[in-house]
Amino acid sequence: MDHLDHTMKAAKMRKTIDIEKLVSWAYRDELPKAVGGGGIAPVVAGGWDAIARYSELLTMIDRTNAYGVVPTFALDDSGPHVDALAVHRAVVALDGFDLDLPDDWSPMDELGAFGDLGAQAVAVALDRLTRVTADGRRVLRKGPGALVRHHAIMGGCPDWQCEAPEMREIRGPNGGPLWFRRKVERYDDAFGNPVEHAYEDADGWDVKRKVAKRGAYRKYRLVPDPVPALVARAEYEVWHAALAVLVEDLAGVLEAHEVRDTVRPARPWEPHDARASRILKAVSLENC
Repeated sequence: MDHLDHTMKAAKMRKTIDIEKLVSWAYRDELPKAVGGGGIAPVVAGGWDAIARYSELLTMIDRTNAYGVVPTFALDDSGPHVDALAVHRAVVALDGFDLDLPDDWSPMDELGAFGDLGAQAVAVALDRLTRVTADGRRVLRKGPGALVRHHAIMGGCPDWQCEAPEMREIRGPNGGPLWFRRKVERYDDAFGNPVEHAYEDADGWDVKRKVAKRGAYRKYRLVPDPVPALVARAEYEVWHAALAVLVEDLAGVLEAHEVRDTVRPARPWEPHDARASRILKAVSLENC
């Protein structure tokens, strides 16, 4: 019974805190108290002692410590709070998760109206954000942990806002639409073998007759280019999903904090309140 009372009292003493604020507190306020090897950052004394040690302290300022942050001049020698250390361990563990996107994933529904152009933009964005491993898994080029640390230190979240793209003709220097033709160049290589080289040429407009040549076609592009916005929105989804994982992993294990979910929606660009989707999954031992 005494143990139960102690547990209940400890729970009441914990501070309820948003996961974003908790991670920011850990990486901005607490973990910088550790020096390069994970030890405690030196206490800065006043007067001549501070001046005498100035050059020594300057050598530390361009180095990050074991937690990936620049050590600060600590006001005390207590070191990082134990909860901040637990947060860091949980953040590091995020990189043990795989990306688990649905086949029809797209963070910009309006691209569906642009057919192949929209699908190509999503594919390019995915290739910038991820890579495919030798065993066929799609993994993030930048781990979830790095995203969480970045925004914990810098504040805010991945910038998902963008201007809606529109489809426009590709035009030439004179402002008129360009017309393209597919051509095939045939020749023999150095060993006498026949070679065919297919290419595209923007000579599909007959200037004299002012008509398109036979087989000529126009091409279109999306303006503004949606790929950077797609990457940013994908990063937002990964960042949001990573925060949800942290809330689960840190529940009941912190000494002084009770963590709650971020108030931000999972997909703020959607008109309705989108529920968080599980786009991160733990890597199984079979994949390790």
